[in-house]
Amino acid sequence: MRRSSLLAAPLLIGLVLLGGCSSLFGGRESAPVTYVLRPAVTAVAVPGAGTKSLQVQRVVVAPGYARDEILRIEPDRRLGQYASSRWPDVLPAVVERLAVDAARGSGAWSVVHDAAAPLPATELLRLTVRRFDADEDRAMRARDAATRAKLVELAMGDWGKDRGGESAGG
Repeated sequence: MRRSSLLAAPLLIGLVLLGGCSSLFGGRESAPVTYVLRPAVTAVAVPGAGTKSLQVQRVVVAPGYARDEILRIEPDRRLGQYASSRWPDVLPAVVERLAVDAARGSGAWSVVHDAAAPLPATELLRLTVRRFDADEDRAMRARDAATRAKLVELAMGDWGKDRGGESAGG
């Protein structure tokens, strides 16, 4: 009798551990949702853009923002995170990719490089993100971060069109 109980104890412990690993106990944490930012700018032919090139340099962010979580401001003014909400990469890389895609889509430059490109460009774009968090007061909390990013994208698209217009008109 004693020998069978010694054999049953490791078997029972193994089954309990296996049950914990396979979520038999019903974990309540949901899988993370990844939000992707894409430019809404469509390609426009800009006269005189044939020789211009742009390099988007590494994006500088305020302290605390260099992560992949979608952030919000807590009532005590600390940065908090939306549960299960993420960007596909750290925020500087997400904003850089968005700026590159928006500049390419604007049609204002013949070539657009990211920060890693070893090729020289005729124009450089430096971006600094001072605040990039979701607004806690709105009903669509997680989508507000995407709305703010869309504003950055639209501003970037307008900047590219303005730059192209200067060359075409001058």
